[in-house]
Amino acid sequence: MNREIEFRGKRIDNGEWVYGLGILAYQRSGWVQIQDEGADWHDVDPATVGQYTGLKDKNGVKIFEGDIVQRRAPIYKLGERAPSGEYLATGKVVWDESSFTEVGNYTVSTYDHLGNTAKNILFNGINGWHVIGNPHDNPELLEV
Repeated sequence: MNREIEFRGKRIDNGEWVYGLGILAYQRSGWVQIQDEGADWHDVDPATVGQYTGLKDKNGVKIFEGDIVQRRAPIYKLGERAPSGEYLATGKVVWDESSFTEVGNYTVSTYDHLGNTAKNILFNGINGWHVIGNPHDNPELLEV
């Protein structure tokens, strides 16, 4: 299976997002550049760099590392098979080396209404995840 390779990062000079295939990174200096589709190189904030997961959300939006995603999830009471309600699960997309799927190792760590954590493998939006933002443009989305 071929996966589309793409990176994104926020430009240092104007704060706009740049998307491209090429990336240069020097870890010791924290210097990162991304080459856009026009073959121009742009200095980007290393903290904002994320790779395209190869997955799209339920609305067809590309999901990148670091994106904040949300879905409606069922609430089950102990011993009951049918859900008693639902809640909005919100999480951040991260690379997880401990999991494996045929589409990728990207997981979302979420907290349910009781504060329990859960990890959900992303499968092209089948489970209802949709991108609602990212922590660089929308830091309030990560606030509990």
